[in-house]
Amino acid sequence: MDEGLEASYNQLVAQAYEFDDIFRSVADAIEEFEKKTSMVVRADAKYFIGANMAGLIFRPVVNARARDEQSTARQYSDEELLHMIRHDTRTILKVASGVAGSRKSKSISATSVVYALAEVIERLEISNVKLWGRSDD
Repeated sequence: MDEGLEASYNQLVAQAYEFDDIFRSVADAIEEFEKKTSMVVRADAKYFIGANMAGLIFRPVVNARARDEQSTARQYSDEELLHMIRHDTRTILKVASGVAGSRKSKSISATSVVYALAEVIERLEISNVKLWGRSDD
């Protein structure tokens, strides 16, 4: 990875993980994964996972609740959603490590995460919430 971009991603990750519970939940899952495996999760992958979990899952649910809109996710508490996010982050990383390994890499990039996500999307706990309807809609 380009050194300048790597530094930029590291800065984004540090800022987001310091002030954001969702990013911290993702960070906890990533740190646990890195301790258990020999894989390093690159900053671009960390930011990709955190930004998507926050922006596509957690915040839309919280915003819908705040506006008192009907939502399939209303029945889930913030803590339940954060638990699912941590679990799903670990699931994605397990598959992403295989993707990275098949490419002879010792680190997980955002690209490896994208390939892994496509493979596991139906198995993620958050998929059961049906945020976007059926997966084939």
